[in-house]
Amino acid sequence: MNKIKEKKFLEQTIKEIENDKQTILTTFWFSPLIWLISAIIFNIIILAFEKEIINVFVVITLSALIGCVIGFIIFAQTALKDFPYIKKYINKDKIKKRIEELNNAITK
Repeated sequence: MNKIKEKKFLEQTIKEIENDKQTILTTFWFSPLIWLISAIIFNIIILAFEKEIINVFVVITLSALIGCVIGFIIFAQTALKDFPYIKKYINKDKIKKRIEELNNAITK
């Protein structure tokens, strides 16, 4: 990782540590909404398949795509919910010191 990328990564890490506001992914209503939307989309896909508007390969592709999106959302939710437990073990002072070192190295 070059110094500019490292600096951006560390700055983002500091931002995440200091940010205490809740994201939309961790709200109580987001998961049921995603499941409802997914069920509606699956029903539309199945109805389109039964009426021979789309073929089986489109059904398989759309189903896999929806599954991947739901999997990513679950992964992101888990990461966001678990981060408050581990952020207290991250040394902010060392990160800020490293950012300062990188600032000095980049400007030279």
